[in-house]
Amino acid sequence: MKILENGVLRDATEAELQQQEIDLTAVQESAPIYARKTRDRLLAETDWTQGADVPSIIKDSYAVYRQALRDVPEQESFPNDIIWPTKPE
Repeated sequence: MKILENGVLRDATEAELQQQEIDLTAVQESAPIYARKTRDRLLAETDWTQGADVPSIIKDSYAVYRQALRDVPEQESFPNDIIWPTKPE
């Protein structure tokens, strides 16, 4: 691998290559955490839709959306290529 340093292209040192592997591993390990946090935020934003005083037409459509959010980690491409469900209007 080459590194551009001060306008000069040079070969990466073994230590630099190892650091890049560590950095890549950290990114890969954090992807599921970030995806779940995003999913949890989207669920929290719609908690109000499941209240006892919410009309069933709203409650039912959001129940489907919320279940799809809960199913996100089950997607085959999770966490690298998530298909997020569409929020009801």
